[in-house]
Amino acid sequence: MELGFIKADSDNLPRAEHCVWINFQKRKWRFQGMQRNIGQQQNKKKKSFSIVRPVTIGGFIQKAQRTLLNNTWQVLQIASTGTAGEFRLWALVQSELHMVKLIVPRMFYANLRTPKAVEEGALFKKCNRTLPRSKPVHNLYLYSVPEEVFHEFGKKMNLEQTDSSVEGVYETQVTPIFRALVHVGCVCKVLPGVQSLDRFSLDELNKASGARQPYLPKDSLKHVYFYHHKHSSKPQHMFALFLTPLKKACIIVVDTVRTNLMPNMVSLYQAERMAKKEKNPDDDLLPPEEINFEIHFIKMIKKGPTLLAIQSAMDIHDLQLHIPHFIDFPQAQIHVQDMEELYSVLDWQKVGARAIIRHYLNSERVLELMAEQCRYFHLPLGNMPADPTLFGADLFFARHLIKHNHVLWCSPTDKPDLGGSQENDARFSYTDYSLVSLTEIAQCLLLSLKLIG
Repeated sequence: MELGFIKADSDNLPRAEHCVWINFQKRKWRFQGMQRNIGQQQNKKKKSFSIVRPVTIGGFIQKAQRTLLNNTWQVLQIASTGTAGEFRLWALVQSELHMVKLIVPRMFYANLRTPKAVEEGALFKKCNRTLPRSKPVHNLYLYSVPEEVFHEFGKKMNLEQTDSSVEGVYETQVTPIFRALVHVGCVCKVLPGVQSLDRFSLDELNKASGARQPYLPKDSLKHVYFYHHKHSSKPQHMFALFLTPLKKACIIVVDTVRTNLMPNMVSLYQAERMAKKEKNPDDDLLPPEEINFEIHFIKMIKKGPTLLAIQSAMDIHDLQLHIPHFIDFPQAQIHVQDMEELYSVLDWQKVGARAIIRHYLNSERVLELMAEQCRYFHLPLGNMPADPTLFGADLFFARHLIKHNHVLWCSPTDKPDLGGSQENDARFSYTDYSLVSLTEIAQCLLLSLKLIG
């Protein structure tokens, strides 16, 4: 039919225009044929691709590997293990929770008056840093040794500090966990070339900016809340485990007698939640409206990435010894404590039950506040200390010194780590600061301002 239309149209055209019209139709037919051929080839490629690349376990593992190695990590917690220098790192990677091993070596600097025969060895290399108080650098070497080796030869290293050829040994009091928090932060990424999936060294991770990957945005993580409080002298305890994703809660009361004085927990929860909602109508961080309270064991079921928020009068390490399954979750401690005399009343169970409900209703708000502080300090949520202001200042100062090529002098005591010379400095032996007058303090501040200016 198409040829008929061509003939009908061509009868009304002059011969010259008829040839032009035929050439145009030939080019159009040739282009349409090429398009049909390309479409057929693409369909063949799709079919062959589906046959050659089936979904296998190996492909799934490779996809998981690419996800872990190529995407940014939101670090939830860096927790110690029973092995020296080895930590559990919990990270949220594209809405999936991963637990990997982090190996942190012990790093310190030795300032030698006599140079070594070689500048670099298996455990050391020569470097250039600014020492505390601008001490002269003779021959500075950076040592990076496994933590167990450092503990084994630590005494020998202290003896070498008395050698006349050793001016000082620096950063021996920087703990591996502090070094990991300074280096990794709360958002990090794996450096190119790394192949391991479950074991990473500290130098294979690099702190990333929180601008491209916000740390723990809303609804990115589910929470399980654990509460514990005890009497200061009597064997009275109350434990509560709120499984918010399942809308369930388990409460355990420990007493010397089996007396059930607990109120109706469902009614108490709804009343307290309603009172809190009326006080803050715009609060969108409240737990669900209904919670089923049960007094028996509930198997913990993970529904997506889940964080265990712990509010307890006991230390977390002691809780892990008694409840080993805690290590199956990343943990964050809520540093809010009830007064010790909370259970010093006759109806202490009712008082404790009301305290449990109120703390649980506030838990989402407290965790969001902790997440905001972590974004500012660039600190994992599970490593938030009781005094975040002081610890955050230490982190900022340490990162600033490292950025400007300085050696750290932080230590767990009141004395700075000055390479060992602080032990012989008489000025550090004066610790009764209560006898220092305000005039002396003011003079020191004025002198510091003059030096800065």
